[in-house]
Amino acid sequence: MSGVTVSEAGPVAGLIQIAIPAKKPETCAAFYQDILELPKLFETGGMSFFDAGGIRLMVGPAGNLLPGAGAPIYFGTDDLRTSQRILSEKDVEFHPEPLIADPSQTPPLAIWFFLDPEGNTLALMGPLRA
Repeated sequence: MSGVTVSEAGPVAGLIQIAIPAKKPETCAAFYQDILELPKLFETGGMSFFDAGGIRLMVGPAGNLLPGAGAPIYFGTDDLRTSQRILSEKDVEFHPEPLIADPSQTPPLAIWFFLDPEGNTLALMGPLRA
C-alpha cells in the first residue's frame, strides 16, 4: 500500500479498514449510506466502501465470516441523545438506555448500542448531555 511505511514505532501504521460481513450486502450497504449517512467511497465486486471518519468500512458478502459475530464498531458523536433521536426516527432500535463509559467527564462519556440489518453490533459514543 503506498504511503504506508514501517516505522520505528512498530510494523503497523494504524487502522485503515473494517470489514462488515453481510448476507444481503445491498440492504446492509443501504443502511450505512441512507440511515447512518456515511459517505460512499466506491463499489466493486459486490462490496461497498464508506468513509467513517477517515477509516474505510467495507460492507460485502459474508463469505466465511459470520454476520453479527464480530467486534462492535463505535461511531463518535458530540451529542449522544440527539444522534440517538435522529437514528430512532429512521427506525433504528437502540438498547433501552445508554451505558456510562466514563462518569468522571462532564457531561459523562456514554455508549448507546444498536444493530445493523445483519445483526452486527454498532454503538454511538459521546457525551451524554441532560
